Amino acid sequence: MVRVSGGVVAGKTVATVWRFVSTRQHWVPASSMIQPRAHHSSAALGQRLYVLGGTRDVNEATGGPITQGVVETIECLEVLGGNEEAGTCFWWVVAVVPCPRLGSHAVAYGDHSLVEVAMVFSNLKKNLGNLANLRLK
Repeated sequence: MVRVSGGVVAGKTVATVWRFVSTRQHWVPASSMIQPRAHHSSAALGQRLYVLGGTRDVNEATGGPITQGVVETIECLEVLGGNEEAGTCFWWVVAVVPCPRLGSHAVAYGDHSLVEVAMVFSNLKKNLGNLANLRLK
């Protein structure tokens, strides 16, 4: 299954998710994420889709200039019974990351682990990366 999540549409960060139905060769809307996010990473682990990090719009509700903030949550799309078309899917927050990262990548590792890999730019010469391993059940 191919999915496209979040991004920027008409200058605003969105939470929308689209999935590609290969048998019909077209895109259909899927259940939206909880938090709008762009420049994020995602990984599938089993029948779940996880999204991590990215940016979100800040100050939009106050009418002030829109700036970007880093999203601190990890969200999971749970599809019950393996049938998303039946409406049995929902997003939930798995964790709040204590040190949110921008520009990281998510990788599924084994059957129950998700690894977020992020470069630390302040010490790029010495640092090969910073791994945050989250064990999922």
